[in-house]
Amino acid sequence: MVTHLHTDHTDHADPVAIRKALAPVNGPVVELPHLQPPSPFNAATLPEEAAVAAHILGARIAVPLHYGTLNKAPIYVETPRAVERFEQRARELGIAPLVVPYGEWFEPSVAPVR
Repeated sequence: MVTHLHTDHTDHADPVAIRKALAPVNGPVVELPHLQPPSPFNAATLPEEAAVAAHILGARIAVPLHYGTLNKAPIYVETPRAVERFEQRARELGIAPLVVPYGEWFEPSVAPVR
């Protein structure tokens, strides 16, 4: 099973079946002119949080999402070095990070449930 780690999806996931996790890692701070005052909180998970979420769900492989394409300061500012930070934390937790370059595809395989 492949899962996406948005909070509205994880309550329906069977943690035993999760082998790959798609994890938002860009941790942006978003400031929109029509929404004032801006929130001081990140609009998505930080790289380290995404790796920990994948670990909690028991993923063996984690694919970082939403990085390097949306940085539009001052409206949308991504966290620095998102991919490197995600890879480091994932490896520390025993998860294989799978970084897919922008515009490329990968074919997820179905892992047997143990």
